[in-house]
Amino acid sequence: MTASRSGKTGSRNPANKTTSVAAWKKTLVGVPMEMPSGNVMRIKKIGLQALIKTGIMPNSLMTIAQRAVGKGQGKPAQGVDDGELLELINDPEKVHQISTFMDQVAILCAQEPKVHPVPDNEDDRDDELLYVDELDEEDKMFIFQVVTGGTTDVEAFRRETGATMASIRGREDLELPTE
Repeated sequence: MTASRSGKTGSRNPANKTTSVAAWKKTLVGVPMEMPSGNVMRIKKIGLQALIKTGIMPNSLMTIAQRAVGKGQGKPAQGVDDGELLELINDPEKVHQISTFMDQVAILCAQEPKVHPVPDNEDDRDDELLYVDELDEEDKMFIFQVVTGGTTDVEAFRRETGATMASIRGREDLELPTE
């Protein structure tokens, strides 16, 4: 018998038959998740490494993301320290880049309902579509967390991000450009 990724032998497929294409693709379908807002969305988990490969990640996050990928590959953990986080949230341009990136992740990974980019012209909006600017910021952060392999539990997410969100909300001088 061949060992599976987890090191177990044949536990899910005792007959050791090959998996059909349809069964394989069924595992790639997104998972319905309750958002912090209470809404439910089917989210495709693509992982941090695949997200890096899309090319949509801003340079300001690339170093942090690469360290996180290294951690997942058995290298020593190198998380984000408070100084790096402060540097990010104190730079309006970086905050804008991160906000845009979170929007792109939501558009890329939301399967049902599908999330669409904001049209250039407000008259082009369709009442039947969900646009990225109609999602709560906490929902976007939650989607990012789920997509990159973080918590899928809303309460754990709220505890983990509470201090960060409080520090960002506490910035009265922070103005994000509107799109």
